[in-house]
Amino acid sequence: MPIGAGLTAYTLLHLEGRLIVAYVVALWVVLFQSIATPISAESRRAFTAILTSAALIVTVSLIPGTARAMRHASHYLTGSGIETPFLQSGHSDWRVAEYLHNPGLRAGDPVGSVGNTYEAYWARMARLHVVAEIPEDGATAFWSAGTAKQAIVMQLLRNTGAMAVVASGVPAGTATTDWQRIADTDYYAYVFLRDYNK
Repeated sequence: MPIGAGLTAYTLLHLEGRLIVAYVVALWVVLFQSIATPISAESRRAFTAILTSAALIVTVSLIPGTARAMRHASHYLTGSGIETPFLQSGHSDWRVAEYLHNPGLRAGDPVGSVGNTYEAYWARMARLHVVAEIPEDGATAFWSAGTAKQAIVMQLLRNTGAMAVVASGVPAGTATTDWQRIADTDYYAYVFLRDYNK
């Protein structure tokens, strides 16, 4: 009952894997404990199959992240243009924060975001305030819109007081006129022309 209540509460408010993992583990433990199976060769085979399936699921879910880390490591070790150690956590976010400080943005300045703002650690690192966003589910429509519509949306973002806009998850092949790719990251920035030193 408490497990169901916890999962229901998160489902209604904000469902994210890292928040419900304890409830899911507890649920599976309770389910496995409630199954009464006789000790036999067949039950051992079933138990082995279940454990193998669980191990396979975990392995498959780890493959993409491991492949990215290995690719990054190989680029770093072969000197293919990656400047930082491949295991350095938060490097991309730090590069974005550093990039935004170069044109004069300072702690407390307002910025906008396109994409997954929930994980915009660059804003925290740069001590900037995200005042406007195009959420992840609207980013595809933004990037597929023509330049005229994008200009209208960018003006709306600027009207909120945003001094720059940072985009993540830009689809491959998208025209990014007036956007600058930030160093070796997957982020792009659009800095509005202003006198930041006022």
